[in-house]
Amino acid sequence: MLLSEVPAKAEIERTCDKLLSYRQANQPRILTVDDDEMLTKFIASILVEEGMLVSPLNKPIEIRETLEQFQPDIVLLDVLMPGLSGYDICRQLRSSEKWKDLPVIFLTSKNDQAGRAAAFQSGGNDFLSKPILAEELVLRVKSQLDFATKQQKALKPERQAGILDGERFINAAKTLIGNAGTNTATSLVLLSIDELTNISFNHGIAATQEVLLSLKNLIQCRFRSEDLRGCLGENMFAIVFSGEREAIISKVIDKLQEEFSTIPFTSGKGAHFRATFSAGLVEYPLDGTNLNMLLDLANQRHLSSRKQKPGAAAFVS
Repeated sequence: MLLSEVPAKAEIERTCDKLLSYRQANQPRILTVDDDEMLTKFIASILVEEGMLVSPLNKPIEIRETLEQFQPDIVLLDVLMPGLSGYDICRQLRSSEKWKDLPVIFLTSKNDQAGRAAAFQSGGNDFLSKPILAEELVLRVKSQLDFATKQQKALKPERQAGILDGERFINAAKTLIGNAGTNTATSLVLLSIDELTNISFNHGIAATQEVLLSLKNLIQCRFRSEDLRGCLGENMFAIVFSGEREAIISKVIDKLQEEFSTIPFTSGKGAHFRATFSAGLVEYPLDGTNLNMLLDLANQRHLSSRKQKPGAAAFVS
């Protein structure tokens, strides 16, 4: 990579934040769009108490940028706003391939038949009448989230699982890299838990499975839906980032490592410990022109990274 091609630090940080959605497991993300700042703060205070992550937006014109940055699970959308109405925004969402299935709940003072019809005709899933009642707000939001989850499981079971098995990952990765072209950088990383055998010996099988599941869950919920994730064995995970340079993905993996290393685990004997993982990162076409070449080099770098570590699974109490 030429020095002039190395991304600036600010660009790397922005891209890292975008790649790592930081979607907490079991913490739904709610975007509330209303020009009334007091109302959005009121809604946020209620939903945060329910364990949800809420982003208020008081300038509807910024909806597209906010969607990409926040990646919401549901949108609460005011009907009457300056510049862009809730109906206009909802129609835009329904015309987008990425956001066409995003649940939308309208917030409206029009509690008549015409108001309801307009909400549903523009693509809304439900509506709430103003003034907003806390109990009704929570009930409607949870209902839409539950319905959306069931729909995703029914329509896309492999995407819902998040991580493909080895054969499906290999086939999908070959296709992705084959379609990328030599002018499009694509990064591939291999990850595995350090000292897994020692973890099993010292802490037991149940604790070992908990460590593996924790890393799997992080890989599953931290990255964008378009990033290809796979499991190539019990202790080998792979991720392909289309259109991203190695310099940026290296920072992303560092952040994932930081988060994973803070997770406390408990052995069968009641002792507490933490774990780490090793990673091998390569970039197409700089490090290889086909998947086999990339996997081989990534594995070499992964093994080299592991050898440089003194150990893992240190006791904390």
